[in-house]
Amino acid sequence: MKEIMVEAIGVDPPCPRCKQTEENAKKAASKIVEEGVKVEVTKLNVTAKETIEKYGVLMLSLIHI
Repeated sequence: MKEIMVEAIGVDPPCPRCKQTEENAKKAASKIVEEGVKVEVTKLNVTAKETIEKYGVLMLSLIHI
């Protein structure tokens, strides 16, 4: 069985756009699970040291519409 890891990166507590991104990832994951692919969706905090080190986040800009 193929396995895919999806990381939804956003702020904590999540803004509406971050929540929607995570929900969209989970919805997409549920569709490919039906095809026999194991999907794990995790949420990462963009301001966490581990996330910054892993992805090299230099700046965070939040625009709320």
